[in-house]
Amino acid sequence: MKNQRITLLFFIALSLICRIGFAQTNSLEQLQSEITSLKRQLADEKEKVAYFKDALDLRNSELEITQDSVTIKLTEVKGNSSEKTISIKGLVIYHGDTEKRFQFYHEQQFVDPNGNIIDQQFNIVRANDPTKRLMAIEDLEKDIPYAFLMKFENCSEKIPTISLLRIEAFSNPLKSRLNYKFKGVDVAWD
Repeated sequence: MKNQRITLLFFIALSLICRIGFAQTNSLEQLQSEITSLKRQLADEKEKVAYFKDALDLRNSELEITQDSVTIKLTEVKGNSSEKTISIKGLVIYHGDTEKRFQFYHEQQFVDPNGNIIDQQFNIVRANDPTKRLMAIEDLEKDIPYAFLMKFENCSEKIPTISLLRIEAFSNPLKSRLNYKFKGVDVAWD
């Protein structure tokens, strides 16, 4: 009888030890599964942070860019919903010491937040007289602002922001191509 009790206690103890062992194995597997899940979530969050950082950088980009001693500064970006146009006013300012000729490229473009490319040919005019095209400024004088107006037509959507506005130009010599890229430009609609 005593042997049977000892044997029974031994089997009970062995059974408890096995259950604890299996429970620890299940707990380890569960912990490893949770760790893997958390690592995946962390990677997803890192991607989101990178995306939002890029979006914030776009929102904080400058509205003034200088290349080859020529600055283009955007002064007004306005949408007209009845005409379905976006007008961009700006200044060209030369900071160099030698004579400089500046010519806008015949086609300008922007990218909307949906990734659509909107381009317009020969769309740059004098800010004070929109009936006169402004393709070239023959002799830029140092530190004198030259105003321009760029108009994009057929803008059917009221976009709040231009993701990328690309203004291309040539400077003296005309082989020197300048590419001004403005990112995250807000559009004020009437």
